[in-house]
Amino acid sequence: MNTPINTPFNDAFAEARPVFGDRSILRTTLRGATVEAGQPAIHEETNSGTIWFTFTASANGAASVRSLQGESFLNPTNGQTEILPFDNFPVAVAVFTGDTLETLEAVDSGVDEVSFVATAGETYRIAVAAIDDQQGLLVLEITGAPRNSTLANATPLRFGNSATGTNHNALSEPGEPAHAGQPATASVWYSWTSNLTGKIVFTTRGSSFNTVAAVYAGPDAAEDFADLVPLASNDDEVGRTTSRIEFVVEAGVTYYFAVDGKNGATGQISALLAIPPQNDHFASPTILSGTDVTRNISTNLASREAGEPVPFPGRGRGESIWFAWTAPEAGRTTIDLSASFFPGMIAVYTGTTLENLQLVTRDGAGNRFAQVTFDAEQGVTYRIMVDAWDFSLLNVPLRLRVLPVPPNDTFANAIALQGLRDTAVGSNVGSSREPGEPENHSNGGNSVWYTWTAPSSGWFAIYGERLNRPDLWSIVLNVFTGPAVNQLTHVKLDIGNGIGRDAFVFWQAQAGTTYHIQVTGLTRSGIIGGIGPFSLDLRPLDEHTAPNWRFANAMELDPSRPVYNLRTHSYGARSEPGEPAHSGYSADETLWWRFTALESARHVFSTALSEGSRGLTVYRTTQPGNPTFASLVPVANNVATATQLFNEVAWSAIAGETYFIVSERMQGGRGRHIVHFQRVPDNITFAGRAAIVGESARIEIQNHGAIREPGEPTFGVPSGSLGHRSLWWEWTAPASGRYQLDTIGSETPTSEDGIAYPDRTILGFDTRLGVFVGTSAGNLTQIAVNDSRTKESFGNSWIDFQRNSRLEFSATAGTTYVFLVNGENLDTMSQPNQTNTGLIKLNLQRLREPANTRFANATVIEGTHYHEITTNFGAVKESGEHNHAGLSGGRSLWWRWTAPESGRFVASTAGLLYDDYHSRQTAIAVYTGTALGALTQITANQNGAGINTGQDTWSLAEFDAVAGQTYHSRWMPRSQATFPLF
Repeated sequence: MNTPINTPFNDAFAEARPVFGDRSILRTTLRGATVEAGQPAIHEETNSGTIWFTFTASANGAASVRSLQGESFLNPTNGQTEILPFDNFPVAVAVFTGDTLETLEAVDSGVDEVSFVATAGETYRIAVAAIDDQQGLLVLEITGAPRNSTLANATPLRFGNSATGTNHNALSEPGEPAHAGQPATASVWYSWTSNLTGKIVFTTRGSSFNTVAAVYAGPDAAEDFADLVPLASNDDEVGRTTSRIEFVVEAGVTYYFAVDGKNGATGQISALLAIPPQNDHFASPTILSGTDVTRNISTNLASREAGEPVPFPGRGRGESIWFAWTAPEAGRTTIDLSASFFPGMIAVYTGTTLENLQLVTRDGAGNRFAQVTFDAEQGVTYRIMVDAWDFSLLNVPLRLRVLPVPPNDTFANAIALQGLRDTAVGSNVGSSREPGEPENHSNGGNSVWYTWTAPSSGWFAIYGERLNRPDLWSIVLNVFTGPAVNQLTHVKLDIGNGIGRDAFVFWQAQAGTTYHIQVTGLTRSGIIGGIGPFSLDLRPLDEHTAPNWRFANAMELDPSRPVYNLRTHSYGARSEPGEPAHSGYSADETLWWRFTALESARHVFSTALSEGSRGLTVYRTTQPGNPTFASLVPVANNVATATQLFNEVAWSAIAGETYFIVSERMQGGRGRHIVHFQRVPDNITFAGRAAIVGESARIEIQNHGAIREPGEPTFGVPSGSLGHRSLWWEWTAPASGRYQLDTIGSETPTSEDGIAYPDRTILGFDTRLGVFVGTSAGNLTQIAVNDSRTKESFGNSWIDFQRNSRLEFSATAGTTYVFLVNGENLDTMSQPNQTNTGLIKLNLQRLREPANTRFANATVIEGTHYHEITTNFGAVKESGEHNHAGLSGGRSLWWRWTAPESGRFVASTAGLLYDDYHSRQTAIAVYTGTALGALTQITANQNGAGINTGQDTWSLAEFDAVAGQTYHSRWMPRSQATFPLF
């Protein structure tokens, strides 16, 4: 039996589908289309069934109709997703003018695409027909000249808000002036009536092509170019191909802005009208006064002047701002941006004009804050330039301080440490490098000096601890002998490189020898210049070292305690005579733990958050009453590598057996330890899966020691990216419905005393989550899976802001489902062989449908302004509902609005957040019609038509409403949202 195919609703000329806006993407079908009696020939290659559209040009200019191929679309006849064959479904396209079939006049025609010159206000009839009688789904793109391509239709600007658009298909108008010396070719217009008096900036920064721009003053509704008074124009902003105009405005005056493409260029436009920084130019700096001053600064909308020095050629955003400071006294001066999340650059000059500036000092890098130090002279005026590196600096504290020079800034003025034990508190803030100072991994920057004469021979150590903002810098300790700063012999070095570390240096001292200790620092990223206060603790090595570096002092682990998270360190740890070669490597800086099992069960020992890599080995002893190295029998081991810094070892302990666990230095693994020890849960295997009961559950469990079983689901990722820490649950649905399963809140462990270590917890716990049905790990049917619940582009790199997982699935009452949580490999931290471990929080809840997820239950909007904060958790995609604005999501919400007046309106999800920081991708569409299957799209948008970058992915759709007309608006984010009309 054949299923009849309905004819498209716009099969007849009289039922032509209206197309609104300057650019529309239309999903349509030729299935069932017919040839209407009296219709003209569409194209010489076809006489197939035809569908019709109407398009009224909003401006003079080029227009086009083209068929898009190769996309996937929902087939409205069967509800299935289909993929159109690429370049395998040609269609004929014809454009006409005329009100009836009998009066149609051909404009142009073609295969798959046709272009023509449109006249503002003219209505064009567009016919589309299949070639060779092929019938199916297709997508059409219909574009015309932008509405604001004429002065009379200038788009109003909202001060401080970016306006987006395009000059594609735009033309120049008769009598239009040249803009910035360039003849008008493809210009568009914006207008703004000022409500302020003062200097403002108009910029096209962010546009995709080489622009020219000009600003004019004119009447409220200018239609004649003769009424415009040219004020200012610009071709290229310094260092850019976009345009920038600064000019003074008066309240009550209307201004018109033309944006054109240089030499006819076209593309996407971003236009912004705002107030520039008052200290954007060298001639108008912000005056700083005093010896300790902080100013909140912003480089947003700042610019680079012609002739302005570039402290780091080829780098920076060209958003420089200027300060002037006259030193009230001579002294060591620092200027820094240390509270900035984004890196910047600082340059200090002397001189009175851009042409005669002399560089004093500079600093800037793309991976840290900027800081300069110089010796200021009393009465001299210093010109300070600040620029952004990769991102604009917004509300960033700039701090200038005249600092006292540390008394031990020079080698000759070193502070003496006394006796077997001594402590000191100091700072390298305001310090400097002196001529001849050695460059041992620190380049001698910001150094201070101490001296100590050993009262006796033996092993001694100095522990250097940072006392302020330790996440921003690392201490470097160097020990020397020698008579002068340029005649030193290096003895020992310890460097806390990269992540922000304290330093620990130990050496075998000789009685009566004088040692010189240099204290300097590195930034968080391992670059010279780290500064801050610190403490030094000098004492014999064994007094510094954790006692369990000796086998005889192995730390006892209480077998009745379910989980250990403890903090220790390996500073000063050594190997002992007779100690075995653990895991085939010579023993080096070892720490020991002891454990007697109360029950036979799998246990795990981890150094997951320790500094540096560790090798772990588990032994049992054949002499529990008198253990010796000779009595140790290896049970399990795991050796860290350069890409597996955080180690873990698991083994099956036997009740009553005594075990020793040793951690040894691998790959430079000296430093602080986070030690984790626990009994491994039973549900690390499919057979041991734990039961979940009810419609909701909240479970907390550690996945240390978990494994990956043969045949376990791969989540669709390459084997090299698979995690190896799986936990299993079983759940029988008590009721049919939509459910949410997530690992939100899962976290990597910190120490028992709450200390978190830099760069170890910032990304959270990266999980993979899956729902399956089946009877074994190797025989499961996938219901739903999720990796990270969202990933956002941030600059030029990917940062997983939300690495926990979340998914939704439809459950059937009585059906048993299997839940699988896997810790993803730490590939984002350059450690592809190490799996995330820590506390998993598994959350199950039943979702209830929002009332307006169904078209028939659309929320009714009244008036001309509306704002709502809501959520679409539990929302659905109805049968027969097609994709909106190109997104195939299925969590729709609907609103219904009858326009109380005619005019231009906007529907927006601006301000929608999926967490405390980031916007959520949305699609928004506006329709007319009375039934879900018979809607006419007015406009649609996803992600602001490409205007949003980085964290912003909200949508905005503008449309011309007609009084009394009912509109249906539908959006599909995945979390709470705002929906304003204004």
